Amino acid sequence: MNSHKKHQRSGLTILEVLISIAIFLFAMTGISTLINNGLRSTVDGQSRTRAALLCASTMDSILSGSLSVNATSKQTAFSIPNQDWFWRARLSPSEYPTLSLLTVEVFKQDTPSRSVSVELTRLVPESRITK
Repeated sequence: MNSHKKHQRSGLTILEVLISIAIFLFAMTGISTLINNGLRSTVDGQSRTRAALLCASTMDSILSGSLSVNATSKQTAFSIPNQDWFWRARLSPSEYPTLSLLTVEVFKQDTPSRSVSVELTRLVPESRITK
């Protein structure tokens, strides 16, 4: 009788473990990139929504007479808690004799590559605008 029996190894080799770790790390890199892109899109969407709401609110304030349109179209900061946002309004003639174009722009400049700006334009009677 032959006393040499072949024993099957029941564990993993170091090569299999290293390959498994490499696959896992590659998958985690992809997942973390997706999470980062999702967070950036969420923040961008929140900024655009805030800009649109501030723009509509500023337009309503101008039309109600509580804010005036600056003749120089200079930028004006909002009050707290929106002090990092700015607005400017300009009034321009329209093709209709009794109406003017009122344009309100709201913007925030985080960095040169990341800026948010929303512009709203309406035809308004000249009598409703405080200069």
